[in-house]
Amino acid sequence: RQGDQPVNLSGPGASEVSGCEFIGGQGNMTASGENSSIHDNLFVNRQMVTNHYSLGVGSGGKVFNNRFEPETGSGILIGKAHDVDIYDNVFRVSTSPPTCEYGFEDYSVNAIRITDYNAAPGQGASDIRIYDNRFFITATDYPERESYLPMAYAVFLSVGGGTCYIHDNEVTVEHKAPESKALAAAFYVG
Repeated sequence: RQGDQPVNLSGPGASEVSGCEFIGGQGNMTASGENSSIHDNLFVNRQMVTNHYSLGVGSGGKVFNNRFEPETGSGILIGKAHDVDIYDNVFRVSTSPPTCEYGFEDYSVNAIRITDYNAAPGQGASDIRIYDNRFFITATDYPERESYLPMAYAVFLSVGGGTCYIHDNEVTVEHKAPESKALAAAFYVG
């Protein structure tokens, strides 16, 4: 689903994207070429379907000094990439209202999601480094849908292929109604 972003830099070569504002859309940009540099941008996603993240990044990518402030949705998605650095970014992510796909069950939005769908060692996400970022995660419930469970995380990690390094980040989690069913956390490993 990353291939249908409004901006899709899908060639094998490196790309550099800086000084841009990406506003709206079901996801904003994919930069799948190796060693791409994404910096000094604003990403404002309006994601209402699964896996349409603000940014998808490939191996060797450097993502720094960006603001990820989705109106609805998630920040960065990393699949089977390796040697990726994500640093000095600001993420503001809040639980999503029910969507057309996930309106009566659980649904999470994430500042960063790393997933290789349990690839074999050496075949999946590895050497992903996330450091010196600021995360602001907010949980809001949607009580009109009793069976809907909104969730928001700074980092959602579900990898089988390799090691990821997450350190020296600042994470603030605010729960608007702590007694509600909505969930928010700094990290989710699943």
